[in-house]
Amino acid sequence: MTAPRRREVARALLQVAVGALLLFCLSRAAGQLGRVAGAELAARLGAGLALNAALAAIALAARALTVGGAAAGGALGATVWAFGGWRCFVLLAAFVALGTLATRLGHGVKARAGIAEARGGRRGAASALSKLSVPAAAAVFAATTGTPVPFTLAFAGALATSAADTVATEVGKAFGGRTLLITSLREVPRGTPGAVSAAGTLAGVAAGAGLAALGLGLGLLPLRGALAVAAAALLASTLESVAGATLGRSGVLDHEEVNFLDSLAGAVAAAGLGAWALRA
Repeated sequence: MTAPRRREVARALLQVAVGALLLFCLSRAAGQLGRVAGAELAARLGAGLALNAALAAIALAARALTVGGAAAGGALGATVWAFGGWRCFVLLAAFVALGTLATRLGHGVKARAGIAEARGGRRGAASALSKLSVPAAAAVFAATTGTPVPFTLAFAGALATSAADTVATEVGKAFGGRTLLITSLREVPRGTPGAVSAAGTLAGVAAGAGLAALGLGLGLLPLRGALAVAAAALLASTLESVAGATLGRSGVLDHEEVNFLDSLAGAVAAAGLGAWALRA
């Protein structure tokens, strides 16, 4: 099978899987949107848009986002505020701040090595969509399905996983030292898709656990749920490294598609592990 054909098949399978999952979630929400729709939701959405517009302007001024990244991130952030409330939004904001700081960390070192983020570290619309669309959807379904717990776990799991991946990647590129390809344990240059390092891995674990702890502190997650989110972040970010070393390096999926899969895997793992932990 040719490389273009492999890309077509992989993307078709991804679309089918995401579509099936979305249809399942929509079936759970069927007939219940009216429960939350109305003047109160409209007011929360308006407040969310105003707040996120202000934050997007700050991010643009700080050169943390492109215009497209600010627009996409602002729209998804407003959705989280409207459906998830301020606790979910604080967790989302913590992820964005952590990712921005990690991207800026050691930027000179990464730039000299030719592995820094493009556009001076500014994240674009594709990056925002790949990392924020799953948690935004989870926030919507938490509010509209009548079963908020699994979707709240999915929301936190997606963000914790993306935080672990982003921090591990950026710290590893700047201070990783010896870097190994996760599938072969062969030493490779820093910045290679699927490469891991001790410093990056430890930083990623801390980032995922930190987001889970923040969810616990905010009252968004129970203790067992927070432990499940931290475990899901570790599991899914490890799978992301494997996907990067295989699907990413071969060009079957691009970087943002791998990031989207990472976020989705973290959401599903957190919901599944959380359901088991809360029953135990």
